[in-house]
Amino acid sequence: MKFSNAFIEMDTYIRTNLHSISCKEIFQIKKDFYSIVETLSGSTANLTGITELLVFRILYHALGMTAKVENKSVRDISNLDRLHLIGQNF
Repeated sequence: MKFSNAFIEMDTYIRTNLHSISCKEIFQIKKDFYSIVETLSGSTANLTGITELLVFRILYHALGMTAKVENKSVRDISNLDRLHLIGQNF
């Protein structure tokens, strides 16, 4: 079993449902993640990053980006009419 499958499934769900996903559904993804972690480890203390990951992936798909994420940043210049930059390096 690969742990990464859970994140790939989450990302696919976001991409597939991008135009219909609600804030409530996004919050539920976060809540479910924290609930599972708390069940398995007894605590979510010092657990961070899932909210940022969700927001990043929603922006990534909403902007139609396809470029590889490198160093927590994406530069997508596949369409010369637009230039999208997201991440900490921009």
